Amino acid sequence: MLFLLVLGALYDSLEEFEEATENSANIPVGLRLPSTSEELPRPPWSEELFRLLEAGTCGLPGIAKRIGVPVYKVIDEVRRHHWRVLLSPQTRKKIGDEKIAAIKEDLRSGVKKTAIMQRYCCSEWALTLIELDEPGLNACYRKAGKQSTQQGNRTRLEQYLAIRPTATRSDVMKALPGVYDALITKDKEWFYRQIPDKRVAAIKTRKERVDWAGTDRQKAAEVSSIFDRMLAPGVKPVQATETAVLKKAGLWTRYRNNPKKFPLVNKVLKKRSELYEQFLQRQVAWAVKQMASAGEPISINKLRRVAGVPAQLLRDRKDMVIKVSREMNAAINGRSFFA
Repeated sequence: MLFLLVLGALYDSLEEFEEATENSANIPVGLRLPSTSEELPRPPWSEELFRLLEAGTCGLPGIAKRIGVPVYKVIDEVRRHHWRVLLSPQTRKKIGDEKIAAIKEDLRSGVKKTAIMQRYCCSEWALTLIELDEPGLNACYRKAGKQSTQQGNRTRLEQYLAIRPTATRSDVMKALPGVYDALITKDKEWFYRQIPDKRVAAIKTRKERVDWAGTDRQKAAEVSSIFDRMLAPGVKPVQATETAVLKKAGLWTRYRNNPKKFPLVNKVLKKRSELYEQFLQRQVAWAVKQMASAGEPISINKLRRVAGVPAQLLRDRKDMVIKVSREMNAAINGRSFFA
């Protein structure tokens, strides 16, 4: 009854209503101007856009140029009102009906657009045109994408809870912050069903007290052994510093945080840590020995390469180089700086 009253208010006769219905069927699916009762705000160029779309004399770029609006705004307006923009015969022929149908099906399924473009070797613009050819397809794509994202977040939470069945909501927030934010915002009821109550955290057993004295003795012996290896003759020298030895012993952080807990380790470090001059002398001695074994006379150029020491440092320590060379019975090149 109400329906007939509305018809009576809008049309003078039933024949006029039927004629209007037949005329509207000739407009492409989805291409409808919104009625004045719709709450969607309409830009001033919206009606002109509709008229040009209905005329079908040019494509979207041409329409955008005519009404002086960027193409992306035209596309947004078309999507908002669910207007259909028919694929041109040229575009349909270039892509092919079979491929177009497959692309539309992938969009309905929520397949990512980058994957669709790679799969069918089509451009982003072609994908947009195919999408606009079917009003509501973009909404289907977005809905399927949201469902896919939601299912992915649910799966990640289920996998996490399978490993940590006693996890609390706070645990999830710390371990999976992105998943937690998405679920608590858009899938709260399901999330709460997975972790319905605040679970009591497992009681942590108190750690046994550290035997600092025993650890100190053990590490002191280990540190001493590392010094032995680093200072052993015949091995290419590496400076045996406090830092290097502590790191090799895996004690750097603990010792730095509380050195008073390691008096024996500290004693070994103070006694055996190598100063740079001591290390330099070891470097020179090792290099001189290598050259003497090879029967090469000592020269500043050759010595600096073997020892890995700048030439200026060797010049500044001429007496030390000569002394080490004599102790090892190494011949000095008669033309060298050390002669």
